[in-house]
Amino acid sequence: MSLRYVLAPGGASVIISDKAIATMIRFRQIGPSQKEEGGQLFGRFDGSRTIIVEATSPKWLDRRGRAMFRPNRWLQQREIRVRHVRGLHFIGDWHTHPEKIPQPSKEDLQNMAECFERSLHELHAFIMIIVGTELPPEGFHVSLVKKDAVLILEHEVGA
Repeated sequence: MSLRYVLAPGGASVIISDKAIATMIRFRQIGPSQKEEGGQLFGRFDGSRTIIVEATSPKWLDRRGRAMFRPNRWLQQREIRVRHVRGLHFIGDWHTHPEKIPQPSKEDLQNMAECFERSLHELHAFIMIIVGTELPPEGFHVSLVKKDAVLILEHEVGA
């Protein structure tokens, strides 16, 4: 059930593995009192394909509210170092929203753009996934975020 997202049909793609999907949908905000959850995205590159191999689970030191998620940056840096040794690259973040079809907030976009700008990397953009209450692909918002641009990816049907 891996999912493929693209900017244009036949172009570069982001593939989300079954394992990463399972982690993210496990934390959907289905109940009325559930708080936002989130984690990091790690992957590999295969030509024009970026493959999200792993989505990490939320951490106990993250700050959460019904419509707010702030990860513990120290624990995130530790995750990045551990996975880098295993050949996985940090490629972005994911978090939940309490809405069926999620849309990024202004704060979501600003935080991701700031993360992209201050991080040391050679990527063209970071991937941001927002997980809604609906199951994927409808319940996923997938975009590429860099300092001054946001590109929304579309689910490639039949992929």
